[in-house]
Amino acid sequence: MVFRSQGIAGLLLLLTLLFVPLETVAEESISPRDPCAPIFQSPCGEIDGVKKSKWFVGGHLEAGVYSPSNGRRNSFRSGFPDSKSGGGATLFNTPQSDWQLNQLYLNIGKEVDSRRGLDFGGRVDFMYGTDAVYVQSVGLERNGDRSLWNSGEYYTAIPQVFVEFGYKNFNVKFGKFLSPMDEETILSTDRFFYSLSETALELPQTFTGVVGAWEINKRLTVLGGWVSGEDETFGGKRSSAFLGDVFYRWTKHISVGYSAFVRMNSRDRIDGDTFVQSFSVNYSSAKWDTKFEWISRNPKSGTEGRLDSYGLRQELIYKVDPHWSVGSRIEWMRRHTKSGLGYDRYTITFGVNWKPTPHITIRPEIKYENCDGNKPYYKPKDGSPGGRRDRFTGGASAVITF
Repeated sequence: MVFRSQGIAGLLLLLTLLFVPLETVAEESISPRDPCAPIFQSPCGEIDGVKKSKWFVGGHLEAGVYSPSNGRRNSFRSGFPDSKSGGGATLFNTPQSDWQLNQLYLNIGKEVDSRRGLDFGGRVDFMYGTDAVYVQSVGLERNGDRSLWNSGEYYTAIPQVFVEFGYKNFNVKFGKFLSPMDEETILSTDRFFYSLSETALELPQTFTGVVGAWEINKRLTVLGGWVSGEDETFGGKRSSAFLGDVFYRWTKHISVGYSAFVRMNSRDRIDGDTFVQSFSVNYSSAKWDTKFEWISRNPKSGTEGRLDSYGLRQELIYKVDPHWSVGSRIEWMRRHTKSGLGYDRYTITFGVNWKPTPHITIRPEIKYENCDGNKPYYKPKDGSPGGRRDRFTGGASAVITF
């Protein structure tokens, strides 16, 4: 098992480096990974002598259908897919084999432009749909015991609500914001594939707290600050935590990033102290985009059944022309308990993006999943032993930005 895991890691790294020619870095300002960037905004400053507003407003809508090869629908328990239904929490588009509104997303705010001195801004986002349950936070959209306000498949959430201050190359953000730890965010406009990866399910989706970013030079940006746990606002019961991120532009096309979340002395007996980290390498050119990401989640205390996890994800996307792109995603995720029980999950996904207009994207895909260690798929509905170690799934969605 160790040999196979190391072999997969080497293969994914090799696939990433195949498309990484070394070039000098461009002479332009470098920004860190920022999922808080507006989906749509009017440019700041002056363009052709006309001054533009720093205020922005916009959003997007995503709807589609996703289904396993046996066509079974998921059942739900407290808003999340019940593993006994045979679907499992491997997708954000969880009501499988049925049409769904994944995301109705709206945002409004003001961009910070601190090139000439002190400036302030902020942002408020709203989400409705089947994906909204995954960006809810304890103390805001959930009760203090993490229970949901309602049941079913459709929820509402406020993924981001924060104020922001900037002074030259410094920036401070206070409030709730999307996690900077993952290259792949829940926002459907920011990812190639309809489904999310295994690694995304192991990383926090939102944070609430105070973080500061410092653009040291055109290559290097660092971020750090205090947050109130993961997916938790100030009304939650988790202890304080540290969030840090380092972004480095190696060449014009290559960038690397490292993020860490450290929670100590937690009063939560289930999760305990936790150390989550991610490392990514990205390459982007006119035709190719490739991403390599390694993640690790290591609870240091808690119950015996708590899962540690680590894994790899590699994406390769080719832009055929302005309207068509094709891509693949290869994943490996290892989960295990303190008592030694665990499993490995392997996933490969193929997808296509078609953009008939700049504001519409159609995203069909097909996925194969294999689990070594248990049989999580297609379990009998009566709860009796059974199931399969592998399965095919597939579907398509449409994303409209406005």
